Amino acid sequence: MDTAMPTNTNFTLTVRGVVIPYTVEVRLNRVNAAIQVMAGGEVKVLAPHGFSAEQGLEMLRDKADWVLKHYMQRRAMPVKDFVSGSRFDFLGQPVTLVIDQTPGYLVTEVELMDESDLTVRCTQGQLVDPATIRDLLAEWYRAETERIVPERLNEWAGYMGCQPTGLRINEYKTRWGYCRPDGLIAINWQIIQAPLEALDYVLVHELAHLQFPNHKNGFWKTVGQVYPGYEVQKQWLRRYAASLQW
Repeated sequence: MDTAMPTNTNFTLTVRGVVIPYTVEVRLNRVNAAIQVMAGGEVKVLAPHGFSAEQGLEMLRDKADWVLKHYMQRRAMPVKDFVSGSRFDFLGQPVTLVIDQTPGYLVTEVELMDESDLTVRCTQGQLVDPATIRDLLAEWYRAETERIVPERLNEWAGYMGCQPTGLRINEYKTRWGYCRPDGLIAINWQIIQAPLEALDYVLVHELAHLQFPNHKNGFWKTVGQVYPGYEVQKQWLRRYAASLQW
């Protein structure tokens, strides 16, 4: 009999002789389970409450070839290091993390300098462990998303002749955005790292869901009419998703 598991549980899956470690993470707000392969090859099953270890293993076995392919590809990708010199992206352009510890500096802040240096300023001796730097960067990226996305969403909504009931900016592990039945559109702040063309594709995609709640032919026809060549951006996001999610 299947039994529910604790919040985070570690397992292994063997595919064609390759042993793949994976974690099942139970998320109380999830409805359906999803598989995520991160940069560095970290594999996760994001599961709803009540999901069992047996269900997780069955799900991975059903997609074994896909899991193996992405595990091998993304294992070669460098994992983000939150130290000076690490590379990040902003609107498709590379930026370099700079941690500036100045004696007596009272306010911790993040600023993009000369469009190339993403500088974290803090006082000398202040704790700047990777988790703290990650949180500071995430806060800055989210603020930039809140600055840029509303205007672009309104422009596309006007062009498409529709209007969402609201906009939510948040962090999502397996999607760039979604459109609720009540018309609210949610956007993952991590998309602001991608080129503007990819961001616009995500906005058009979610706005199209105001008319089409599914991904059937009518939906993709509308997206193609509004944003010709969207397939290029769709493939770009599939290829580089792992490097943008940290």
